[in-house]
Amino acid sequence: MWEIRKMGKLHEIKAMTYSATDLGKLSGEIILEAQRKPVLIEKHGKECVAVISIQDLEFLEESRKTQKLRTAVEEGFSQIERGEYSTRTMNDIFQDVLEQRKMKSGRNIS
Repeated sequence: MWEIRKMGKLHEIKAMTYSATDLGKLSGEIILEAQRKPVLIEKHGKECVAVISIQDLEFLEESRKTQKLRTAVEEGFSQIERGEYSTRTMNDIFQDVLEQRKMKSGRNIS
């Protein structure tokens, strides 16, 4: 059973299961089924692969990105609470990066 959150709601999805042997014989059916819900492929009686739709893959990738962003923001708040922050502006930091690049390359970057 898979759990997927869409629009803040938890959805449980019962996946179809096929054997690796079925994968060759029923590939068209498996692809159609995977467009509706996840499909599990078993090899020697053990789940080894999941086939999901592109939409579900994109949703999972966006969820992962959102979680990474949430973690970074939480870490930023923790750093502020610990007093680990700078009062420099983004423009000041950007200018420092440009200066460091100039020194490394020995050329003028604007």
